[in-house]
Amino acid sequence: MASIRTRSDFSNVLLVTGKELRHDSYRDDLRELLYAAGRSESAVRRGTHHFWITWFVPTTAGGEYDDGDLRARPRKLRGVIRMGRTPADTTADSMQKQLRTLLEEVGHHWLVPNDLDLGDGIRDRLATRNEWTAYLNDGAPLTGVPLLGRDNLHWNSYLQADKSPLDGQWWTEEQREGPLVRWTNRARDVATLTLPSFDPVTLSTAFSDLDLSIMGLMDPKAAYADSNNELRWIDPQLVAPLPYRAGLCVCESNTSVLLFGFDQDHRALCVARVTSRGTTTLATVRPTNFPARPAGLALRVVRRGSDYHFQARADSAVAAHLAPEPLDIPGGSAVAPRIRGAFDDLTTIPTAGTPTDLAAFRTIATVRSTDTPVALGAVVDRWAGSTYVQAGVYNLEIRQPRKTDITHVFTSVPPTMAAGSSYDAAGSEPRLHLPDRRAIIRRRGRNVLLIAAPYATRNTSNSYTNIDDFALSISNDHAPKVLVEGPTGDFTAVTSVAITRSATSPWAAGYLRDRQAWGHINRVPVARLKLGADSRTKKLTVGRTTTFSFAFIITAADDDDLDPERDLVSRIDLLRRYFELALPRASRGLLKARTNL
Repeated sequence: MASIRTRSDFSNVLLVTGKELRHDSYRDDLRELLYAAGRSESAVRRGTHHFWITWFVPTTAGGEYDDGDLRARPRKLRGVIRMGRTPADTTADSMQKQLRTLLEEVGHHWLVPNDLDLGDGIRDRLATRNEWTAYLNDGAPLTGVPLLGRDNLHWNSYLQADKSPLDGQWWTEEQREGPLVRWTNRARDVATLTLPSFDPVTLSTAFSDLDLSIMGLMDPKAAYADSNNELRWIDPQLVAPLPYRAGLCVCESNTSVLLFGFDQDHRALCVARVTSRGTTTLATVRPTNFPARPAGLALRVVRRGSDYHFQARADSAVAAHLAPEPLDIPGGSAVAPRIRGAFDDLTTIPTAGTPTDLAAFRTIATVRSTDTPVALGAVVDRWAGSTYVQAGVYNLEIRQPRKTDITHVFTSVPPTMAAGSSYDAAGSEPRLHLPDRRAIIRRRGRNVLLIAAPYATRNTSNSYTNIDDFALSISNDHAPKVLVEGPTGDFTAVTSVAITRSATSPWAAGYLRDRQAWGHINRVPVARLKLGADSRTKKLTVGRTTTFSFAFIITAADDDDLDPERDLVSRIDLLRRYFELALPRASRGLLKARTNL
């Protein structure tokens, strides 16, 4: 028989225990128990509270919103919230995380509706997982406003959502850089919540103008008054930093690869060695005056004896050859068949260091190796999920003493080496080394090879499956490459590389904290906001402060899981008190919480 009770010292936290409560279905079980309870048995019954805030102990599950019972009276049950794990302690950090989850799950009663209409036939559903992924992977057009992110129930990570609890991000420091605008993602301190005898808690999230408009608390015409009523989102062309490297690779052997190129950022460079023991970074630099977009880099390796000298110089070959019209690019670089000055300044090798600029070839690192390379070429190395990176490669040019220069031009996508091929299987002509065939390889423009490592790929059911990584590894290699056999003796090899796209999935959310995004800013008036029928039934009243009653409930199958010595009830009670402070601050005073039973 289930037990329904409170503790005398914490009378506003309901405790429900019993074998009737099962981990996977405890909210349904709880509803059945409390709906059947009488007034003398439980302070929480059908129609007594607007929201039930619940925990099941123990659990490994996360927060989740569940529909309530809008037919309940006198109070509509607007949601039964699963809060996931209980707070481990009463520290400010624990309380802050719980408050964010609580505001998110309560907000799900109204947000984020996938039937929003912003007028003129433009609908927000374009940011579904499949559509956004097709946009990045295949260049499929986005014909409307992409608002949706994780599970199509949260905001897109590239929406300016003012740190909404629904995965909203706070993009700041808008600055134009060439044809693109740069945004920086920051934390947001909304308010400081204080209770006697406890550390202050920083509220880090708040409902945005868009949130409040959908909830009915704000007139959509009054939203974003300081930005002409416009909702803004960025179409990301570049994001940094992200977990990737891309550039020139020298395969010293089948068990050792030197990688030289972009390092997690289109403005940073590294030289690294990958062996069976892992990846060792040999040098990292960020030149003071990195070439502005759309320029890329000419990456050059000069072998003299047992030394590899890795050099870089600003180069526009990739951008120029991707341009729609050669006449758009001055100086004829868009139709030049070779990399400009690929073999200039080879008489004297400058000392390695951090250059102030890359106007001429600068030495980034010198690495000693006695091995004759078995292959060289270009590689993209992405070692974590939710990241899309695409590198453009123009030409692979090789010079050896007393031999004719070799220029490999990507007039088409090269053929792929046989599955399971080692690096030493590379031949005299470029071949793709694709240990994971889900990499995306294309030829675009005038002989530019695009190598992309997507975060998801289309499957046979026309949906998308996540890809954990495309990491360069000796023991478990996934990285896409284009390779030719390695030259013997001294040589110079040059390729032109640019990061043509880097981004994350639209549900990256907090992963984008302190990162920057470059792209085109898009705007749409919130005044055109239209809600579907379900959202209209939940609307509140514009400008009116609405108070909701919340029941805080801890559930367990066994009484021993609620051992008073663990102090669990007191932690939940403290959270309850902080929530009464947080809800008005997160809603500009338009929502209040009554949490007594």
